[in-house]
Amino acid sequence: MSASSSSSSSQQLEIINEFINCSWDDLPVDVKEVLGGNKNLFDRILKDYAMERQLPYEQAPVSLLLMNKKDYYLEMVEYLRNNLRLFPYQFSDVIINELGMLPFTFYSEMVYTIMKNEKSYDILPNFTAADVNRLLGIGRNQYIDIMNKVRSKKWTWRFNKGILKEQLPVQPVDTKIDYWWIVDVFPMPQQEFLKIYNTLTTEEAIAIAMVKNEGKILACRIPYPELLSIYRKGLVHFHVPINSDDYIVIPPLKGFIMNRTPNDHFEKLLYDILVTLDERTTVSQLSKILQVDENMVKSAVSVCCRLGFAKKKVQKPKNMTDTSEDQYKNSWQLSIDEYHDEMMSNEGKNMSRSENNSLLEFTSSFENKGEKMKRICFLFDSSLTAYLMMGNLAEGLKNHAVTLFEVGKMPDELLDDFLKELDKVVCPTDNEGEAIKYYTHAIALRNTLRFLRQNSKEFGIVGSDGGVDMIRCESLNNLDNGTKMRILDMNYAILIATAPIASRAINLPNLPNFYGPPLPHVSSPWFKLYMYVSCELGPSTVLFCRGQRIRKLPGMIGTNEKIMISGWEQEPYAVHSRILLQVLNEALMTSPNMIQMIDENSSENQTFDVPFPFERCNYHHHDNGSTSTQKRHAASENSSTDSQREKPAFALDDSQEEVLDGGVLKPPSETVEAAVDEIVDLTEEDWDAVEKIMNKLTEKLHLECSFGCVKLLKIVKNGVTQAIVPTDLHFGIPLSSYDINKKVCDVVIKRSLFNEENLKRHTQHMKQMCDEFLNFIQNYSEDSCISDPSQVPYPSKAIYFNGKQISPYRF
Repeated sequence: MSASSSSSSSQQLEIINEFINCSWDDLPVDVKEVLGGNKNLFDRILKDYAMERQLPYEQAPVSLLLMNKKDYYLEMVEYLRNNLRLFPYQFSDVIINELGMLPFTFYSEMVYTIMKNEKSYDILPNFTAADVNRLLGIGRNQYIDIMNKVRSKKWTWRFNKGILKEQLPVQPVDTKIDYWWIVDVFPMPQQEFLKIYNTLTTEEAIAIAMVKNEGKILACRIPYPELLSIYRKGLVHFHVPINSDDYIVIPPLKGFIMNRTPNDHFEKLLYDILVTLDERTTVSQLSKILQVDENMVKSAVSVCCRLGFAKKKVQKPKNMTDTSEDQYKNSWQLSIDEYHDEMMSNEGKNMSRSENNSLLEFTSSFENKGEKMKRICFLFDSSLTAYLMMGNLAEGLKNHAVTLFEVGKMPDELLDDFLKELDKVVCPTDNEGEAIKYYTHAIALRNTLRFLRQNSKEFGIVGSDGGVDMIRCESLNNLDNGTKMRILDMNYAILIATAPIASRAINLPNLPNFYGPPLPHVSSPWFKLYMYVSCELGPSTVLFCRGQRIRKLPGMIGTNEKIMISGWEQEPYAVHSRILLQVLNEALMTSPNMIQMIDENSSENQTFDVPFPFERCNYHHHDNGSTSTQKRHAASENSSTDSQREKPAFALDDSQEEVLDGGVLKPPSETVEAAVDEIVDLTEEDWDAVEKIMNKLTEKLHLECSFGCVKLLKIVKNGVTQAIVPTDLHFGIPLSSYDINKKVCDVVIKRSLFNEENLKRHTQHMKQMCDEFLNFIQNYSEDSCISDPSQVPYPSKAIYFNGKQISPYRF
């Protein structure tokens, strides 16, 4: 798209937002000129706007009200189907009862069209794909199987696409129905109704008569087998009612299909709701948090419940006062059992009864807890979910990982089941190389969650109920800033990030009580430079500007064969000096890049992590005056990313050679010990250097009440330590090392970092550090002032750090 056309589209969008309720005749002359005097264009833009946002007829733009109500919704159905959107359940009274369009028919036509055009299954958006699978029983495998069958007919398929219809289902598949759903009759011509009615059993005829005579009734008033049968025959459909005062819970995702996320307002709202909802917030409160029309929020929550991705905490049915709610559930549960016993014996279906039991039991397993207390928010990025999905760590872990990724949140109420799955993760006795980090992260995550949940009293957090919610940063960032801040402020007393966390994932500037990168800038190359300058120590470093062309390599590279390159929003990677010039110039075309003279090729150099706040007494001494740590040869990191380079860094003290498990210390298993890297010794002189570095960083960066880890490089030549320098710093709780993870957890308790006084000090110190850090950036950045704290500015000139001080780089 050209710049002019993009500008034109932007102008048109502004027009729609400002003049949405104006007719063509009432538009100002200059606005008509922007539209080229084209009334049809104006009408088309208005229609797309209304259909995309699924506006009810009463709220449609004025010009669209010239068409009648039925035509408006027919246009909407066609638009949504052509754009592969969800069926508009919120307009069921019109679309189903007046237009006679069932969701099954809507999706059948949609699937037929994309199959006829031989499109990939992946073209279906995530929620649409889930609903198609729920109603038609067509998932990825079934879709591929049908396409293979029709393509095998060759010439027949080529000239007669209609043979597809023979492969598509003629009625909905079995689906899950919650007892509080509302059953409504589907209007159809009398002749068609009688044709189906004559095939009904006596029980089914009684059931449909009840719905016809009484109108909309609760699903649990009809025996489950009969209800499912008349539903599949197209005689009834369901409403999933959501009220303003309803509480909703999000169970682990089942049946979610990971295809693609479209630019769809309604589907975005579904994702926003999944990451925002908790069982202590009503639908009305959720609407205010999201600042979205309450009816639209109700519609979206209803869809989540219909798809099984959410459960409503149901109160006693108001129109059934003779019997308690539990009796209704038990009565309906018997129907479910009888139905599935018969289904499995007659049809051989393998649908778990326990899975269906959970449908009715889930809503009663939670109780409202009165006044809403705040919790601990544990923030992570997508790399953690990737680790949990890979490596076959535990059989039931993948569902939880999908929930963490797609929903973006796991509340404290679901952590017990999650922890049970994490308990099944056992680190292998043989070093599996790349896979070892998956086990390490899973076990450290388990230890961290148990630590946070079981030490709430020791933390002394005011106004907290001791619960821990996990939230994926990328999902949080999809919310607008106002919504994001309202959610965090309302629900959480403190926020803790994993360390490290991807630079693109975290964007929580100036947030109080946050233990993680306080600014996006902290995850950029700027912070490394600032750290080096602050303690007057670090590896030789050059920060180049975007667009610069480098004719020759910096002279300080010398014999280094591997150079670390850090892009603006990329993880560091190592490049051989032979191709550095080519790689660097190519990278500089799109963003600034930092190169660091960290000799990755030397088998003597070692990198290791040290937690902060630093306490030297945590490390024991040998008779030879040295201290054992777990080393990580720099040579093994040549092509690693940050996550690959995070490995266990220290051996435990004799008195502490245990793994924290739920606040209880227990001896590590042999499998955990097998994952420990080989031992490297640091002399007393080495530790003096480490202690000096850590003390200086703590002072200069105001880390007294914070926690995280510092990555250090021990430079060795001919067996003699030349220097120990800091290379990176991460705020938060590390998950890449059992030992560093434990030491950080220990220091939180030991120093009472979460008590009220230290929380205030931490917030003040981070603000002071951020102010000083931003002032440093201003001296070397393209912008004279940093107005937007979420944007990381580019350098205005190349900068060189020689290991002690900073200066302009001279080419």
